[in-house]
Amino acid sequence: MTSLAAGAVADAVAIGIGGPLGTFATKGNFAGSLAALQIKSITVGGDVVGAQILVGAVLGDNAEPGDPADTYVGGTIGKVTVRGAMSGGSVIAAGLQAGAGNVLSGDETLLSDQASSIRSVVIRGGIADDCRIVAPTLPAKAILGRVRVTTAESPHFML
Repeated sequence: MTSLAAGAVADAVAIGIGGPLGTFATKGNFAGSLAALQIKSITVGGDVVGAQILVGAVLGDNAEPGDPADTYVGGTIGKVTVRGAMSGGSVIAAGLQAGAGNVLSGDETLLSDQASSIRSVVIRGGIADDCRIVAPTLPAKAILGRVRVTTAESPHFML
C-alpha cells in the first residue's frame, strides 16, 4: 500500500487515490478533500477544517463528490487521529455515496450492505457541532477533546 505525507493541505487541494492507501499523514492542518478506496491510518498533526475524507469513493476528474463519473463501494478506515480540532463542517466517512449536492446535504446514501467501517477515532482538540464521522460500522467508543464518548450516543457520529 502507498503512503502519503504532507506538511499541511489547503482547502483548494483535492486528492483522489483510485486504490487503497496505507497511511495519510500531515504535520499541520488538513482543509482539503481526500478520497480513496481504503485507508489504514489517517493522522493529522493540526486541525481538520472544512475537510472531506471519503473512503470507498473513486471520484471523477475533479476529485470532488457529485460528478457523474464518481463510483462508490464499501471502504474501511483503520484509525483516525487528529491532534488538533475538527471544525468547519468537516466530514470523515467510509461507505458513503454522495448525491448531487455536497456531502451530507440530504441526498447521500450510506452503503450499509457493504463492508464499510471506521475502527478507531481520536480527535484530541474536540469537534464542532457541524462535523460528522459517518460509516455503517463505527467503534463503540471514541475520544473527542480528551473525553471518551459512546459513538451511538454522540450526534457527531452517524451510522
